[in-house]
Amino acid sequence: MSALVLALFFLLPSPPQTQRLSPTEIISAVSDYYGRLNSLSADFEQIQKDANRTTRDRGHVYLKKGRKARFDYVTPRAKIDYFNGTTHTRYLPDDQQATSEAMGKSEDERLLIFLILGNRESPWKDEFDRKEIETGSAMVPGNQVVRLIPNNTKNIRDVLVEVDPATRLIHRFGFTRADKTYTEYIFTNIKTAPLDDSLFEFKAPPDVKVFKR
Repeated sequence: MSALVLALFFLLPSPPQTQRLSPTEIISAVSDYYGRLNSLSADFEQIQKDANRTTRDRGHVYLKKGRKARFDYVTPRAKIDYFNGTTHTRYLPDDQQATSEAMGKSEDERLLIFLILGNRESPWKDEFDRKEIETGSAMVPGNQVVRLIPNNTKNIRDVLVEVDPATRLIHRFGFTRADKTYTEYIFTNIKTAPLDDSLFEFKAPPDVKVFKR
């Protein structure tokens, strides 16, 4: 490399750096962005940890405002969870059976994830008493990680989110329960294309038994 080219290389401006935001700014930006979204889908890895073991599941998730969600688990066992806004149905294809219950009776913590979507009247950011930056724990360079303390810690002690500050998309969502067990979701291939309501409705195939709780 000639001396002239080398000199020009060092004179070139550095690429712009993503501005680091405060925890309040991050969560406000995420709450506003997701509050305006209608639909979202992504591949996910679900990691659950307790004192004795760690389990991992993988699949694809679909989310839509109005408390609609669908979790298609691929490994280690096929299962599909449907949330249509009023009913939660779990379908186990290998067992040829499904169970259904009112969402009001469900204490499924996954509801925490999709309650963000399309929720502009009750902003997600207002659900937390404290917001703290977590340093050195981002999986993706440039992302920021924030630990959140809910207003009510009876069931969930804290929530951890990893956010791309440029896109305001959540790449990781974790929460610690009151019994200290931890569940984390890692999201990849995130898309915000429209989703049809029929995607969240379970239609039992022939010979599949549906049990109501």
